Amino acid sequence: MFVTLALAGLFAAGTPAVAEDMAAKDDQKICRRVGQTTGTRLARSTRVCKTKAEWEAFYRQSREDAREMQDTTNVRMPSN
Repeated sequence: MFVTLALAGLFAAGTPAVAEDMAAKDDQKICRRVGQTTGTRLARSTRVCKTKAEWEAFYRQSREDAREMQDTTNVRMPSN
């Protein structure tokens, strides 16, 4: 019984350290190349560095913009 309580105390004490490590990983910059030109042999891209949260927000916004464009685009079918 005492061993179980002692182990539970160790895990509880270690939790803030794990949370700090996770926060440190989220703060690290992730660099990616964006804006590559299609159809060229010479890569013309820009290197952009953002945190994990910033990249997630960027991709979320991109998905929302694409969805909005698809929903609001009026396409006329040719009449016969």
